[in-house]
Amino acid sequence: MPSEQDIPLYTTDPTTGEFVPVENGQYLSPAEIERRRYFQKKKQQQAIRHAANDERTRKFGNFTFCRYTLSAPFWADMSNADLVRLFYLSTCMLYKRDTLYYSNGRQLTADSLPEVLQTSESTCRRFLAEMEQQGYLQIEDGAVIMNTEYFARQSIRHWIGDDRSFIRVYHNAYRYLYRQLKNKQRGQLAYLIRMIPYLHEERNIVCANTFAHDADRITPLDDKRICEAVEYNPNQSARLMKDLQALHLENGQPAFIYNAEQRCFIVHPALFYEGDAQGAVLRDMNENHENA
Repeated sequence: MPSEQDIPLYTTDPTTGEFVPVENGQYLSPAEIERRRYFQKKKQQQAIRHAANDERTRKFGNFTFCRYTLSAPFWADMSNADLVRLFYLSTCMLYKRDTLYYSNGRQLTADSLPEVLQTSESTCRRFLAEMEQQGYLQIEDGAVIMNTEYFARQSIRHWIGDDRSFIRVYHNAYRYLYRQLKNKQRGQLAYLIRMIPYLHEERNIVCANTFAHDADRITPLDDKRICEAVEYNPNQSARLMKDLQALHLENGQPAFIYNAEQRCFIVHPALFYEGDAQGAVLRDMNENHENA
């Protein structure tokens, strides 16, 4: 004999008059059932996105969020050399901290910056003065503090919804390029940085319509239009494209690549990336080509 608990309970649907099961002693209308299914599906999608981001972090290392305004010039008031140095210092942020640190946890000081940035003391003093004047950095009791209106390592929910966008700056790739390049070559990194407002949010294609969802609506920028966007002489576009494609990450992959099939230029997502999921284009680039 089945127990009383084994006998399913039914009630009448007030809209159709049909008998429907009672769940946990509570009648669930079709609308409520559909609502629960919707939120369950949404929860699963969020879990997939979080898993993808966790995978990126394991593969590419920690990252700092860079915040910028799409409609405004992208650090137009800053020299290439200073822009590259500022982004390097952003990789020295710890989670929920605005004070900069070495990777071993020791606090970074103004006196140690020449060694960290691999520059002369005079160059570093001028750089610090410029960054303080423009409000990007601040020195307090010798400690170097980053303005979290521009860079942050924390939840960015409070940023969402305003007129600014944000992108991840991955520490491993950026530090590797910075340290491998000589002082005169580091300016090349600035041109990749200045492409950030033109990177498609998921595919990292340098394009005009960065939020287009359909692939056929993405309009890539050609070499001359990229030069115009990053304030480089378009007549020397071939030279810039050659120099940028010669930049390689630690695994040997190019930091900047031309995709002949799609006729577009792509910045490697291990360097800068905004999207939540990893599309097929990015998965192909994530693997070490020597091990493929």
